[in-house]
Amino acid sequence: MLILSLVFILCACSSEEIEPPENLVSKEQMISFLLDLHLAEAKINILAVPHDSAKLLYKHYEKYLFEKHGLEDSAYYQSFQYYLHDLQAMDEIYGAVVDSLNVMNTMSRAGEFDVGE
Repeated sequence: MLILSLVFILCACSSEEIEPPENLVSKEQMISFLLDLHLAEAKINILAVPHDSAKLLYKHYEKYLFEKHGLEDSAYYQSFQYYLHDLQAMDEIYGAVVDSLNVMNTMSRAGEFDVGE
């Protein structure tokens, strides 16, 4: 989270205006993908596996998520870079991701949601 905050600050200092990529991933798609990506990362982090194995699992799961969401990895990375230069949009995207994770956490604690879903 600290690294993400630093990236936001560094990008905010940049006055460079960039054009949206032709294959811009919508905010809604980014939110859905990032939500799944962060859930996958959390699941992998709780596994008792060596770091190199966790990295391999993450790459495998990331590839699966690109397929699940119908995204090309290049479109995602270009869109992520674009949104980093639009801090309001990135704030909206991550605000929605964090809100969704908080709802899932609350529902999980109440027994209404299985995080493994």
